[in-house]
Amino acid sequence: MIKLLEASILPYIILTKDGQLLSESNGCFFSIVDNNFSFHCEEAFYKSIKVNGWNITSRGYAVYTIIYDDLFIIFTGMKVKGVSKIQGKNVGVPYFFSEKSQVEQYVTKLLNVSKDIDREKSIAFREYSHESKEILRDIYQKAFEIKNGNSLDSYYNELLENIFAFTGILSTKTDIMNFISNTDLSLSLPEKDFCVHKKFSKIMKCLNTKAKCKNINIVTEGSSYKNISGPRGFELIPFLLLENAIKYSPSNNVITLKFEDFDDKIQVRIESMGPLIDSDEKSRIFTKNYRGRHAEVVEKSGQGIGLYTVKEFLSRGFSGTISVEQSSKNPCYLNNTTYLQTTFELNIPIQNNYLY
Repeated sequence: MIKLLEASILPYIILTKDGQLLSESNGCFFSIVDNNFSFHCEEAFYKSIKVNGWNITSRGYAVYTIIYDDLFIIFTGMKVKGVSKIQGKNVGVPYFFSEKSQVEQYVTKLLNVSKDIDREKSIAFREYSHESKEILRDIYQKAFEIKNGNSLDSYYNELLENIFAFTGILSTKTDIMNFISNTDLSLSLPEKDFCVHKKFSKIMKCLNTKAKCKNINIVTEGSSYKNISGPRGFELIPFLLLENAIKYSPSNNVITLKFEDFDDKIQVRIESMGPLIDSDEKSRIFTKNYRGRHAEVVEKSGQGIGLYTVKEFLSRGFSGTISVEQSSKNPCYLNNTTYLQTTFELNIPIQNNYLY
């Protein structure tokens, strides 16, 4: 959707539901027109918008808002008959409309194109996921036959256990991505009870080889013995978080998992060195399709879906929360990038009624 809006003839501003700026019309746009309707000029006003429809900025510009996919898409900088308060001819006003319906029809067509693209992608993904799960089942079955039919030493047994784990993770990841891409929440993920600590330990073993390639050591502190209740697929959460920590941490470092049980929740903290997260990004990095500015410099690949998926699945499936903090103590500077001690904290209620 954000990429599609780059072709919009109308200036736009995209905010997250908590009022953080996610995207705005290209800066070059404002070099040829009056920029009094840009985000920094009317920040408080834009953050105050909570519903679809028409509004007027303090400077008199007409604003039309659509809430789409948990984002506030605000089309602004317009002079619209019967709405805007701008008088006379204004050199800097990009567009004049004699009817509100002209804008509404244009925005509707733009969003319909996005919905059609999403629908086609969803159909293609469902077909792909069905085929991939069939392949994963075959791999799992062959590995199971090898394990049962042979006396293998501990090294090969460990490799087979990793195959079992990875096929399960990939199958689960397919299910969850299917869930995330289908807003009707039709995906069925059966409820089960499990130990959080064991799920993290399982993923830790699976990713140990990848960590060793960067000479990164994954260690644990504390313990957790309590179970939580929720849908199948919790492994995806530690998988995405640990994979991210390995990807963005400089070589020759340590990733620490800290566990602690409370009366009403289990807390897990993932600590590692990570690229600087600017103060305005601490909530934005959990939104769909957003990647941190400094993270993009460190690692070019990525779609901004991993942390979003963790937050959505943790929240909807387990009534849990995730947050991030960084410490300015002992920073590391590498390849013109600042690295800080980064902590992702998960709080997972022990008693919950998940929302599927």
